[in-house]
Amino acid sequence: MIIASDKYTVFKPLTPEKVKQVAKICEVKIYQPESIVDVSNGGCLMRGGLSKLNKSEKKLTNRATLLEEEKLNKSILLNKSTLSAQMQTQVISKKKEIADLGAQAKNMNLH
Repeated sequence: MIIASDKYTVFKPLTPEKVKQVAKICEVKIYQPESIVDVSNGGCLMRGGLSKLNKSEKKLTNRATLLEEEKLNKSILLNKSTLSAQMQTQVISKKKEIADLGAQAKNMNLH
């Protein structure tokens, strides 16, 4: 789905993934210019037309989707890596704490 965000500013702050989620919950209907459109239950009216993408446009769209997914995957990996480093730091800290407690117990002849 390609949206001219300069005309439909409500979509401007949405990421491509969010736009896809919005599209999934929508029922798309195409009306002729003289048709009566019932929006009593809500709706989003967009002026313009629909056309099939040609091969080069499909490739660009697919490439953009792949780049967005790759960016998301890198972000997830980075978050996992950061979390892993934090957990390692906590484990090392706990090991030192346990070693210190062991040394204190030994000094107090509790070991």
